[in-house]
Amino acid sequence: MTQVTGNMHTRNRLTYIINMGLAAIAGLSGCVAVLLTIGSLFLGLALDNSLQTSPSFTVCCTIGSVPISLVVISVMVYRAAKAIEKRQYGSQ
Repeated sequence: MTQVTGNMHTRNRLTYIINMGLAAIAGLSGCVAVLLTIGSLFLGLALDNSLQTSPSFTVCCTIGSVPISLVVISVMVYRAAKAIEKRQYGSQ
């Protein structure tokens, strides 16, 4: 009887650890958004420098990165939440 209880405890602990890892991945989506914004800033600066234009490309790239960041954040969080839900309640 103790082996069954110990085995259940190990499974619950493993599930907890995996769910926390998936939650951490969902939390990293904010870092990805920052990296996308910084990348778009550098892309805009490079385009403005190579085409000898005013900061129009920098502004457009930076503003354009906002919807892309929102989509990336939503997809990352949705997938992590779906994986946690699947592990917690079984496949659906």
